[in-house]
Amino acid sequence: MRPMSFALAMVMAPISIQASAGTPPNTETAPPVAGCDPIAIGPVYDVSIEVTSRLECFQLVTPDDPGRPKLDVNFAGFHADELHDVSLVRVDPDSSTHAIATDSSTDAFRVVQAIGPPSTRWLILVGRTTSGTVSQFQLQATVAYDGDRYEPNDTIAKASVLRGNQRIEANLDNAADADHYLIIPRADQKQTIVEFDTAAGVTAKLIDGVDQTHMLQAGRPIRMDSSHPIFLSVSGIGAIDAGARYSLRTRDPNAFAVVSRIHSNERISHLAPGFGLSVPGGANAARSLEVEATVFEGDGKTTVGAGQRVAFHAYDVEKSNSWLLTSTEIVTNDDGIARATLAIGACKGGVRGPVRMHTPSNRPEYWDISYNPESIVLAMLPGNEQRLQPTQYWIPFQHVCKEAYRGYRP
Repeated sequence: MRPMSFALAMVMAPISIQASAGTPPNTETAPPVAGCDPIAIGPVYDVSIEVTSRLECFQLVTPDDPGRPKLDVNFAGFHADELHDVSLVRVDPDSSTHAIATDSSTDAFRVVQAIGPPSTRWLILVGRTTSGTVSQFQLQATVAYDGDRYEPNDTIAKASVLRGNQRIEANLDNAADADHYLIIPRADQKQTIVEFDTAAGVTAKLIDGVDQTHMLQAGRPIRMDSSHPIFLSVSGIGAIDAGARYSLRTRDPNAFAVVSRIHSNERISHLAPGFGLSVPGGANAARSLEVEATVFEGDGKTTVGAGQRVAFHAYDVEKSNSWLLTSTEIVTNDDGIARATLAIGACKGGVRGPVRMHTPSNRPEYWDISYNPESIVLAMLPGNEQRLQPTQYWIPFQHVCKEAYRGYRP
């Protein structure tokens, strides 16, 4: 467990977490905290820790607006040789306190952030280990709305982690916002492909483990050596709209898709001759198919996460010839599985029959059936296509071309 910061430790004794005199109880927002100076959201304050003091405390309340506002507290002007500890503490309606973000360093500029409900009281604590000099700095609190699920990640120290195969959608809160990510692929993964897509005005920069910088361009994937950590920073260029959206995709170049299930719900006779079966009725004889593919990373064991595009292709096949029936693209769910319905339609080649088949009942019904017994469904990853030869990537089915009912026979 991380040790308690000295600013946070000091607040427990000298600052009383209780209502100021004459403050009515409030069930929605914690009462004001005695000993903390109130500040507003927006203005820049010139403040200081005085000669005899080791701690300053400020407090504010986030607006009573719908949603979960993100509070950004920016500090500037600390002396570079002085250690300052800044903390952001949430005060709940029952006056209990919760340390949400801390930064203890000698940096001149700091950012601490938190996401919480509206109408929440926050304490901003600025401490130092020794007294005896005046420590001057600037302080500003801002609020942004519609933060994505990866916030707060406006500093490298709070970078959101992306895995080897993942697609996310996020947004910039405002023109000054910057989002940071750390890409961590599998230990045995040698390369990572990173893709970026966005509207105009948003830029992405990659910094690899040997401090090489690479600019990402929308729609143009870049292949990175993943033997070192990879940091990624997304920010705005000039004036952009709040909530400017972007997407990031990390993927293993050796990932592959396996067709894991194929089924038909069509109400057809199921009398088409099976694959070498002694009785008629192939299990997957169909004119439309429910298909499922599982996508694995290069180790063949780890499934990818949500957002990986998978292309399904259905073919009529006869020896070395093939005829494309239909194609579609679906993205994987959180389990790395993609599901689709393929309307494969009429046969395009490799047709057998018509073959006369009958039900094994008294007064059997007779059908004339034409079909292709060698049709296949194939799953591929766009940009990482697999050839048709590896049998684990596709599953055969019997494509029923036409069924004609011939009635009873005595």
